[in-house]
Amino acid sequence: MIRSSGSPARVLALARRGAAWFRFEGSEPIPPYIRSILADAERRSEVFLAYLRLAALIVLVALLRVFEFFPNDRVVLVSIVIYGVATGAAILLAWRHFYRPWLPWVFTTLDVALVIGYVAVLTRDTGLTTAAAFSAPGGMMIFLFMAHAAVRYRPSLVLYTAGLFLLGWLFFDFIAGTTPEPGQSHLMFEQEWARVAVTLLTAGTLLVITVRTRALLLASIRDAYLRTSIARFVPSTLVAEFARRGDEAAACQQHAVAVLFADLRGFTAATERLPAVDVLRFLNEYRRRMVEVIAAHDGMVDKFIGDAIMVVFGVPRLRPDDASRAVTCALAMLAAVEAWNRERTEVAWGRVRIGIGAHHGEVIVGAIGDERRLEYTVIGDTVNAAQRIERLCAELGLPLLVSAELLRAAAIPERRWHPISPQNVRGRQRPLRLFAPSPVHPENEGHGLRSDDRPTDAAVPEEREDGQSSASDLQGRRSRRFNAGDS
Repeated sequence: MIRSSGSPARVLALARRGAAWFRFEGSEPIPPYIRSILADAERRSEVFLAYLRLAALIVLVALLRVFEFFPNDRVVLVSIVIYGVATGAAILLAWRHFYRPWLPWVFTTLDVALVIGYVAVLTRDTGLTTAAAFSAPGGMMIFLFMAHAAVRYRPSLVLYTAGLFLLGWLFFDFIAGTTPEPGQSHLMFEQEWARVAVTLLTAGTLLVITVRTRALLLASIRDAYLRTSIARFVPSTLVAEFARRGDEAAACQQHAVAVLFADLRGFTAATERLPAVDVLRFLNEYRRRMVEVIAAHDGMVDKFIGDAIMVVFGVPRLRPDDASRAVTCALAMLAAVEAWNRERTEVAWGRVRIGIGAHHGEVIVGAIGDERRLEYTVIGDTVNAAQRIERLCAELGLPLLVSAELLRAAAIPERRWHPISPQNVRGRQRPLRLFAPSPVHPENEGHGLRSDDRPTDAAVPEEREDGQSSASDLQGRRSRRFNAGDS
């Protein structure tokens, strides 16, 4: 007994595979997002063809009336009128942005029918053989119509155009054709098949071109979609660099960059008392605003670490103004937060505050990891120092601290910034000379520095003889400044 279980599904699968083969799409199904983009490309090609048809119509009218190129004007005139009506319909649909997948098939059928009708009337009125009628200027339009099909990115439409034309040719040649003169049948037979061969060769060439063009189009769509998707997880500048240089871009190298760390104040405490949905919404909005500022200054977001952001200037390409862009970006981020505070209506979060630390120095840049997992990042003492400078912002109660090395690399005079007493940080033998924005200078004015954020004497403690601030001073600063429990 033959079991038929699953047969309809197999038949349907075979039918879909056959349809895909007929469309020259291969056995692998095309994802919906590619189909959508491909449909848009086909719609735009239909608009282009509408104006191409108009250009062809103008040329035909000129050949008919100005140069009197066509014999039997009445037949040609009727054909041109019909072609003009179809052209007008195509332009009207293009203006109305109307497109359906079946429209190319309708226009192709009308175009081929017009050529066959022209040949039929010409053979009836003039007594020409079918081959001679198809060789007339109106019959030669079939090659233009096959080119139209190729422009539509549809190989099957090229086959359909050529096949429909050849069927019409055979019909008129063997059924309605004119009987040749005695002794001329052999010559006419050779001419007949020579024209058929030329038509088939032209259709085959256009078919190969269309298949290759469609394959390139699909590959370009996949590549563009992949880049867009990757850019959501990897900086777009890095994606472009890998696309341009390939594996060479991943090679590790050492050079000087500017590194910036930004951290939300009070975020950890807020997450303990607010719903997770509200926390996620707030964090996404904060990141969006900060990334806009960073992108405007051509910085690269290396990574998000919870509510912290690590930004690098000088990756993937070094630029002479990397350090100065890092400084202006830090000031712009403070201004963006202040602007956001003026816009916000939520009271649950209170006033948004951030701390930013920035440093400049040598790092190792490249893809780090193994064959299973790679991360393109920067590592080195400069990164550690920038992160610890950001932590000092919280300890000193300041929104922004930059190192003397960064100001020097940015060619910014230190006198324009407020000096902070040298700070010892873990992992470094020498204290760091740090600076906070000084609002008395125009370039720092209006960058999110409120009066209670500006450096005061309390933020510049006296140093001991060994160059370190006392523990009591540090604790006093923590208690005096805002957000004592900040993360």
